[in-house]
Amino acid sequence: MRRPQTHPQMNLYEPSTRRQVVQSMLVLVRCNTYARRMDIETVAAAAINLFCTYKYYLSVYRNRVIKKKWRRRRWWMLTIHRNRTKNSMENQFAELYAEPSGEFNNFVRMSSSDFEYLLQKISPTIAKKDTDWRDAIPVKVRLAVTLRYLATGDSYRSLHYLFKISSQVISIIVPEVCLALNNVLPYVFLADAAFALSTHIMKPFPGHHALGTPERLFNQKLSSSRVAVENTFGIMSSVFRIFKKPIPLNITKASLITMTCVLLHNFLRKSKTSQHLYSPQIQKIRSWRQNYTGTFDPLQPIPRRAPACAVETRLKFTRYINENNH
Repeated sequence: MRRPQTHPQMNLYEPSTRRQVVQSMLVLVRCNTYARRMDIETVAAAAINLFCTYKYYLSVYRNRVIKKKWRRRRWWMLTIHRNRTKNSMENQFAELYAEPSGEFNNFVRMSSSDFEYLLQKISPTIAKKDTDWRDAIPVKVRLAVTLRYLATGDSYRSLHYLFKISSQVISIIVPEVCLALNNVLPYVFLADAAFALSTHIMKPFPGHHALGTPERLFNQKLSSSRVAVENTFGIMSSVFRIFKKPIPLNITKASLITMTCVLLHNFLRKSKTSQHLYSPQIQKIRSWRQNYTGTFDPLQPIPRRAPACAVETRLKFTRYINENNH
């Protein structure tokens, strides 16, 4: 029977044996280092994965849409609005319109004929259609709401009690009607040489012109008109009392309100039926500026090339002034 082979006993004193042991130990150290490195990479990958999951959760949490439990409305509209119908608004307006004491003229700051004229002009723009849910507010009521707002400067909340229209709807009606009035009432601004000439801004002809020439007459009329315009704000603020206090609207809507009042001023001053209602006693020119202590410096003229349409508009005014100069 063959005896099993046995490994000879290793002699550590031999150089070859020591070399084998050292190599085996190096292999073990390398294996442990690799295993430790794998553990570090695993932990780092797990940490990065956890961090990304946390950031994703935060982004979803911040941009989440919270679905509130639906709650049935207690009222579709206020009780004071429930009896508001198109017929009731028409009847209320007709009673005020037919009042012989002139209350309607004071209510809208103009005659009934001028009111009807403006109504015909803006009706195609601001008219609304009836729906299955509710009747549309008549155009005459929309115009009356806007004119009353300009005349009194009352808040939308106050007008809501007067017309039985919600303040949210009034906040939509007023800008729409003002924009429609801006479109149907033509206008130009009178300015000096510091402003640029445009279709809506008239400035004098530059340079010196001989006496009696159309350009000289235009500049004279423009200068005298600018003197009269200085008194306009005093008249406007006494009728459109919205200027008696700060306008609680943004800049765009406040500019639209101001422009509408300017156009209505020009319209009512030229009207034969509303002129005596609008300004029965013309104030003395510049009387409202006597206590003015402003420190504004005069504007410096800026050379700009005017468009052809602006030049043509100024020539039309020049021809009109020259033909009607008496």
